[in-house]
Amino acid sequence: MRTQQEILARFEKADDFFGTQKGDLISYMEFEFAKPYLKEDYVKKVEAGEEVWEVSTDPKKKILEYLDFAYGKAEDERGLSAARSLLHFKTWIWLDDEDFYNEVLPLIENYTDYGIPALDKISEHYGFVRV
Repeated sequence: MRTQQEILARFEKADDFFGTQKGDLISYMEFEFAKPYLKEDYVKKVEAGEEVWEVSTDPKKKILEYLDFAYGKAEDERGLSAARSLLHFKTWIWLDDEDFYNEVLPLIENYTDYGIPALDKISEHYGFVRV
Protein backbone atom coordinates (compact mmCIF):
# COMPACT_ATOMS: atom_id res chain seq x y z
CA MET A 1 0.00 0.00 0.00
CA ARG A 2 1.20 3.49 -0.80
CA THR A 3 2.17 6.07 1.80
CA GLN A 4 -0.08 8.98 2.67
CA GLN A 5 2.37 11.34 0.95
CA GLU A 6 2.28 9.28 -2.25
CA ILE A 7 -1.52 9.16 -2.22
CA LEU A 8 -1.73 12.93 -1.63
CA ALA A 9 0.73 13.66 -4.45
CA ARG A 10 -1.24 11.51 -6.89
CA PHE A 11 -4.51 13.08 -5.71
CA GLU A 12 -3.19 16.56 -6.40
CA LYS A 13 -2.10 15.54 -9.93
CA ALA A 14 -5.19 13.46 -10.79
CA ASP A 15 -6.97 14.86 -13.79
CA ASP A 16 -10.00 12.89 -14.84
CA PHE A 17 -13.23 14.42 -16.03
CA PHE A 18 -15.48 12.43 -13.70
CA GLY A 19 -13.35 12.87 -10.58
CA THR A 20 -13.29 9.10 -10.25
CA GLN A 21 -9.64 8.81 -9.32
CA LYS A 22 -9.75 11.66 -6.81
CA GLY A 23 -12.81 10.14 -5.17
CA ASP A 24 -11.05 6.81 -4.83
CA LEU A 25 -7.77 8.28 -3.62
CA ILE A 26 -9.30 10.49 -0.94
CA SER A 27 -10.96 7.47 0.64
CA TYR A 28 -7.46 6.05 1.31
CA MET A 29 -6.25 9.24 3.01
CA GLU A 30 -6.13 9.77 6.71
CA PHE A 31 -8.42 12.61 7.79
CA GLU A 32 -5.66 15.19 8.23
CA PHE A 33 -4.46 14.60 4.66
CA ALA A 34 -7.99 14.65 3.21
CA LYS A 35 -9.28 17.54 5.27
CA PRO A 36 -8.26 20.39 2.90
CA TYR A 37 -10.27 18.75 0.09
CA LEU A 38 -13.45 18.02 2.04
CA LYS A 39 -16.48 20.26 2.38
CA GLU A 40 -16.22 22.55 5.38
CA ASP A 41 -19.53 21.40 6.87
CA TYR A 42 -18.42 17.77 6.75
CA VAL A 43 -15.05 18.58 8.33
CA LYS A 44 -16.83 20.35 11.19
CA LYS A 45 -19.06 17.31 11.74
CA VAL A 46 -16.07 14.95 11.84
CA GLU A 47 -14.21 17.20 14.23
CA ALA A 48 -17.31 17.45 16.45
CA GLY A 49 -17.71 13.66 16.48
CA GLU A 50 -21.01 13.78 14.57
CA GLU A 51 -19.51 11.96 11.57
CA VAL A 52 -16.74 9.38 11.38
CA TRP A 53 -13.98 9.50 8.77
CA GLU A 54 -13.10 5.96 7.76
CA VAL A 55 -9.94 5.23 5.79
CA SER A 56 -10.10 2.49 3.18
CA THR A 57 -7.19 0.08 3.50
CA ASP A 58 -7.85 -2.81 1.11
CA PRO A 59 -7.75 -1.89 -2.60
CA LYS A 60 -7.59 -5.58 -3.56
CA LYS A 61 -10.98 -6.11 -1.94
CA LYS A 62 -12.40 -3.16 -3.92
CA ILE A 63 -10.98 -4.62 -7.14
CA LEU A 64 -12.52 -8.03 -6.54
CA GLU A 65 -15.89 -6.56 -5.52
CA TYR A 66 -16.06 -4.33 -8.61
CA LEU A 67 -14.93 -6.68 -11.37
CA ASP A 68 -18.29 -8.30 -12.03
CA PHE A 69 -19.98 -4.89 -12.27
CA ALA A 70 -17.25 -3.63 -14.63
CA TYR A 71 -17.63 -6.65 -16.89
CA GLY A 72 -21.36 -5.98 -17.05
CA LYS A 73 -20.77 -2.43 -18.23
CA ALA A 74 -18.20 -3.58 -20.80
CA GLU A 75 -20.31 -6.42 -22.15
CA ASP A 76 -23.35 -4.14 -22.42
CA GLU A 77 -21.15 -1.72 -24.42
CA ARG A 78 -21.78 1.11 -21.97
CA GLY A 79 -18.83 3.23 -23.12
CA LEU A 80 -18.69 5.95 -20.46
CA SER A 81 -19.46 3.56 -17.62
CA ALA A 82 -16.93 1.03 -18.88
CA ALA A 83 -14.26 3.73 -19.18
CA ARG A 84 -15.06 5.01 -15.71
CA SER A 85 -14.68 1.47 -14.34
CA LEU A 86 -11.15 1.36 -15.71
CA LEU A 87 -10.36 4.62 -13.91
CA HIS A 88 -11.32 2.93 -10.64
CA PHE A 89 -9.05 0.00 -11.43
CA LYS A 90 -6.23 2.33 -12.45
CA THR A 91 -6.35 3.89 -8.99
CA TRP A 92 -6.93 0.76 -6.94
CA ILE A 93 -4.18 -1.19 -8.70
CA TRP A 94 -1.78 1.74 -8.28
CA LEU A 95 -2.54 1.62 -4.56
CA ASP A 96 -2.18 -2.16 -4.33
CA ASP A 97 0.59 -3.43 -6.60
CA GLU A 98 3.12 -1.18 -8.35
CA ASP A 99 4.59 -3.93 -10.52
CA PHE A 100 1.21 -5.09 -11.79
CA TYR A 101 0.13 -1.46 -12.25
CA ASN A 102 3.03 -0.90 -14.64
CA GLU A 103 2.12 -4.10 -16.47
CA VAL A 104 -1.61 -3.42 -16.90
CA LEU A 105 -1.47 0.35 -17.43
CA PRO A 106 -0.99 0.11 -21.21
CA LEU A 107 -4.17 -1.97 -21.50
CA ILE A 108 -6.11 0.52 -19.41
CA GLU A 109 -4.84 3.54 -21.30
CA ASN A 110 -5.19 1.96 -24.74
CA TYR A 111 -8.88 1.40 -24.15
CA THR A 112 -10.24 -1.16 -26.62
CA ASP A 113 -13.31 -3.41 -26.66
CA TYR A 114 -14.86 -1.50 -23.73
CA GLY A 115 -11.88 -2.44 -21.56
CA ILE A 116 -12.41 -6.20 -21.66
CA PRO A 117 -8.71 -6.98 -22.37
CA ALA A 118 -7.74 -4.98 -19.26
CA LEU A 119 -10.48 -6.61 -17.18
CA ASP A 120 -9.30 -10.05 -18.28
CA LYS A 121 -5.72 -9.27 -17.23
CA ILE A 122 -6.88 -7.82 -13.90
CA SER A 123 -9.08 -10.87 -13.28
CA GLU A 124 -6.22 -13.22 -14.03
CA HIS A 125 -3.83 -11.35 -11.72
CA TYR A 126 -6.27 -11.19 -8.79
CA GLY A 127 -7.73 -14.67 -9.25
CA PHE A 128 -11.23 -13.42 -10.07
CA VAL A 129 -13.52 -15.98 -11.67
CA ARG A 130 -16.91 -14.92 -13.00
CA VAL A 131 -19.85 -17.14 -12.17
